[in-house]
Amino acid sequence: MSQTYDLLNSARKDSTTELSAVGLGLDVCTALIALVIINIVALSFLSFSALLAAAILVCGALATTRRPRIFVSSVTTITVSLAVFLLLPLVATNTAAMIFITLGFWTARFAVVICAAIYVSLTVSTSDLVATLYRLKAPNFVTVPFTVMLRFIPQARLEFLAIAEAMSLRGIPVGTTAWLKHPLRTIEYLLVPMLVSASRLADDLTASGLVRGLGGKNHPTPLRVSKFTWRDLVAIVVLVALFGYGLWSQGIHE
Repeated sequence: MSQTYDLLNSARKDSTTELSAVGLGLDVCTALIALVIINIVALSFLSFSALLAAAILVCGALATTRRPRIFVSSVTTITVSLAVFLLLPLVATNTAAMIFITLGFWTARFAVVICAAIYVSLTVSTSDLVATLYRLKAPNFVTVPFTVMLRFIPQARLEFLAIAEAMSLRGIPVGTTAWLKHPLRTIEYLLVPMLVSASRLADDLTASGLVRGLGGKNHPTPLRVSKFTWRDLVAIVVLVALFGYGLWSQGIHE
């Protein structure tokens, strides 16, 4: 029995060390609160300075995930969108330019929100999120579908890549050229097997979760206990300051 407890404690330490090495090491609740506040600031407030501050925070957080490709692509998307929104009116003001300016405006805002969601997905594991929902006494009709959905997305991506690879091995092109030349046929070749795989995958994940006790009265013991630390306190202060600045700047614009 003592060896079992030692193994469990060792697994908890390894899990904590592995997850803390990626990202800012925030608590799950803090990460979700940050995601909500970034959504509000980016999509509800008109202040450009508040949007810029949110973009800087999100890009800084992504820099700590040790994913250089994701970080570079996120910074590039936000920078190009803001550049189009700010600089294009100085060059042209015709109808086509206004369309691109509008696209740059909304692309920048949605890019900030999507980058914040990417950070949360990279730093918060499904098991930690489920443990947090159990700790918050969330009902089963929230916990079970949410858990299945989170586990479904990465598995569905793998299924889609496997289907595309199988089509390529059979001599059926599914690349960019095929999408441009025959979009409907390419969708048919990919969509039909994907729908079948998605249905089977959803049933398998639901059965797997129920076998493991998901939705039962007894909750599984988490390997990693998420705790509120000084990092979360600093993050909450920064987020509250960002939200307050957004409200203040919103009042000025009105």
